[in-house]
Amino acid sequence: MSRTRMSVKSGCYPSCNLSLPRIGTVSILSRLDVCKSPAILTLSVMSDGRRSLNTFVAGNQQQEVRTIGNEYWPMHLRVSFSRVEQYDEHFVEACIETVRTGNISCFMNGFLPLESGATDCSTHKSDSNFPMVLLCIILATCFLMIGITVTISLVQSSYHLGSETSSSGVGSAPKSNSECNGFGASDLAKSNPLLTMLNMKNSQSYQPENQLKPPCNITHSTAFLQSFKQ
Repeated sequence: MSRTRMSVKSGCYPSCNLSLPRIGTVSILSRLDVCKSPAILTLSVMSDGRRSLNTFVAGNQQQEVRTIGNEYWPMHLRVSFSRVEQYDEHFVEACIETVRTGNISCFMNGFLPLESGATDCSTHKSDSNFPMVLLCIILATCFLMIGITVTISLVQSSYHLGSETSSSGVGSAPKSNSECNGFGASDLAKSNPLLTMLNMKNSQSYQPENQLKPPCNITHSTAFLQSFKQ
């Protein structure tokens, strides 16, 4: 079969109306997608109010047959679609056969330039990458929120721990000198009884009003005095 060059604007690319005997006029829309490998040719045929959408993958020049139309007037869509490496173009031959009458009407027969379907490749690639970019943004936002939450939790825990330490240090009562040094009044009495009696006398003569609990040296000195008097 001879191959003739067909301009992009001629034939049924990208659209045309084809008159078929006994059936009427059918509308055909054509679209070539070279962004995919191999390229894909899509033919949309509108006949008797019914639309038939068919896709063909560029192959090895074998003819593919698809049934379209209705039950009373069935038709065969015969398409041969291949890429010619020599010209870096795609060759297509497309015809519609009316099954009941055997009539064949061809509407495409020639080369389709590669540029005819490559104008939207950049948009197609950006659209296909959009879901991946959106997923990365969502994951990054989730990790950021988790990091902020953990940081706030650590700061609050450190603040509460510092508050509890300060409260325990302020609330504890100071120890007397004798308790801190490990030297009580009984030890003082054993070493120097006279000094203990003087200390007891001074303690009885001066007692602050706000002192709720006598210090350890006064308590032990009083006990020692009673034992001394006996």
